[in-house]
Parts: sequence; structure tokens; C-alpha cells
Amino acid sequence: MKSLNNFFQIFFVILSFLCLIGGYCVEGICIWLSLLTLAVWPILAGNLLMGIIQLFTKKKWRSLISLFAILLHIDYLLAVYQPLYWNKLEVVDSEGTPLTVVTYNTSHFSWNKMYIMNEAAAYIKELQPDIVCFQEVPGDGYYHRDSIRYAFDYVLYKYISRRTDHLPTMIYSRYPIHLVKALYYENSRNMSLIADVRINN
Repeated sequence: MKSLNNFFQIFFVILSFLCLIGGYCVEGICIWLSLLTLAVWPILAGNLLMGIIQLFTKKKWRSLISLFAILLHIDYLLAVYQPLYWNKLEVVDSEGTPLTVVTYNTSHFSWNKMYIMNEAAAYIKELQPDIVCFQEVPGDGYYHRDSIRYAFDYVLYKYISRRTDHLPTMIYSRYPIHLVKALYYENSRNMSLIADVRINN
């Protein structure tokens, strides 16, 4: 029983390390490793369970190993689970027009293709944001951009990056878009867009 506990503890710790590495690998053969991140919650649960079990053994210090494996993902956990008081907004009296902005890395809508895009479109339409920024939208050869425009047709103004050697970026806005500047990075397919938006003249 002892050796079995140790085996499963090491197993989940290794999975936790691989999951952490997979979160930073998106190209080439490592794409398969990145799929492991989809199981991050079962992996963390496994580490938690093994840590609790180790507390009831003679070598209680081994529970720290499982705790360490969980803390490897502390950034992710803090991003997902935030106590209400963390996000308590301070109400400030100010002049101007309230603005709601949504940003979404689509990752090419590569998971279940049309279903994911339609689900995202429905959710964003429900939010009714003023500005939507998309990163890593699919190119025409994979998923035609007109389809994306149609899915998000409730906004009036759109800007789509034109260079095909970088991951496309889009801006959708209720308000007129002016003075768009594209930023390209050396040795990277990523890019950024800076845009001025005219609100109420």
C-alpha cells in the first residue's frame, strides 16, 4: 500500500510538471503536450488527494511534494478562482461614456471549429460589449474571415490585420475606429494592434 501511494504521488507530480510545460508549448510536437493542460483540474485534484493521504503516513513531509506540485499552477488558480472582495469595484464619479471591452484569444477556433465560434459569438452578443478584440483568429485558408464577420455582425466597425505572415488580429467596435497602428515582433508570428476609437465625437 505504501509503495502504491508513493507511485501515484510521483505520477501526479510528474503530470503536474508536464502540464505546466504544456501550457507554454503551442507549436510543433509540443502541441500534444499542451493537450495535457485540458486535464489540469483532475491532475491538481490527484495531487491534493495524494497530499492528504501522505498526512496519514509516517513520512508526513511527503505531503509537501504534492503541495509543491499544486503551487506550480498558482498563477492559473488565482486567475480562475478569485474571492469576491478581490474584484470589488470602487465607484468613482467621473464624466464620460462607460466603455465595455472584451478581449479573446481564439486560438484559431480550433476546438470543434464552428461550434466554438458560434458559442463565443452568442456569449459576446449577450454581453453586448462596446469593443471586442480577437487574437489568433484563423486565416482564410482555415476558416474564412467573412464567417467571423457574420457571426459578430451586431457591431458596426471592424479592423482586421492584413499581413499573412503573422497571426491575424481583429478589432470590432460600436464606435468608429481611427489611426490603427500594427506592431510586429522580431522572430515571432505574434502582433499587436493599437487603435484610437472615437466616442461621441
